Amino acid sequence: MLISFGEHAKVVRLEILSKIGEGLQDRESGDRNTD
Repeated sequence: MLISFGEHAKVVRLEILSKIGEGLQDRESGDRNTD
């Protein structure tokens, strides 16, 4: 399973962005709950 470096970087970036998005949503809901 060989992927070109550019394609691999694109996939990694998407995974990181989705992880960050989930973290932000968790933090927002957490702040709302503690209010």
